[in-house]
Amino acid sequence: MMASTIIQLSQEIIDAIVDFVTHNSARNRNGLGPLGRDILNCSLVSRSFYHRSQFYIFEVVHVREESSDKLRTRRLLAIRKIMRNNPRISCFVQEIVLECSFFQRAWWVADDSLFLEFVQSIAGNGRPLRKLQLFGNYKSDEGYGVVHIPNFERLLVHFFRPFIIPSITTLVLEYLDNIQVEVITECVNLVNLELSQVGLVKPEGNATMISTRKPPTLRRLATRFAEPRSSTKPVDWLHRYIDFSQLEMYKVCIDDLADIQYAQQIINAAKGSLRELVLFYRKAVCKFSPWIFF
Repeated sequence: MMASTIIQLSQEIIDAIVDFVTHNSARNRNGLGPLGRDILNCSLVSRSFYHRSQFYIFEVVHVREESSDKLRTRRLLAIRKIMRNNPRISCFVQEIVLECSFFQRAWWVADDSLFLEFVQSIAGNGRPLRKLQLFGNYKSDEGYGVVHIPNFERLLVHFFRPFIIPSITTLVLEYLDNIQVEVITECVNLVNLELSQVGLVKPEGNATMISTRKPPTLRRLATRFAEPRSSTKPVDWLHRYIDFSQLEMYKVCIDDLADIQYAQQIINAAKGSLRELVLFYRKAVCKFSPWIFF
């Protein structure tokens, strides 16, 4: 009776059921978690549930740092096999989450042909990527540590510019150092930017080229800046290369006076478009700061 009842439901109702299950499940990016279990169960109900469930199962691809190149290659080969058996899966991928390790001497993303083949298949499917989350996964007794990425120029040329920069609307960078600011300023469709414990490299010889390019126009911004040894806080220069005139939401973590000065510059650049401001002081939420003016 249950099977016959499901068959009689219209596809629109079935799609709405799958959407409801997804939107009311807790999203867990680090594993299947509650969302993964619910969606996998939906995909097994019947063929009519399968297609809509696939959309959510493959919406986010999380690529973790592996303990060896052989293990990473084996998992990438498995992904390639899945996508070759069902090419439409590439159309479902909207977000890539990438981890990089503190112990990695030369990061693998720009040189791994299997991974670049996977990203290229997504970028060329007519439904381009919308979000990239890139974060360091080095853990210490005090929490996460900032990961230095050597030779970021190679990553910019072989990964970001051909596959990421042309399409993404959301960029999340966390616990990273030596990140060239071009990875942000060249994303012309970017509207949502999150920076947490990120050391950005100030433009030098190419600063003129950046300033003449159409800047991204942000609507949502969240920042908490670290101060790694090799980089400086972008208090005095980041706002020159990003258009904040349409910024609607700004979330900022205040760790010291430099962060307050930076927040004031962003607020000034918003020119009255700001609708929501959230201030954090370390782990406590500040509802008001006497140093910030509107």
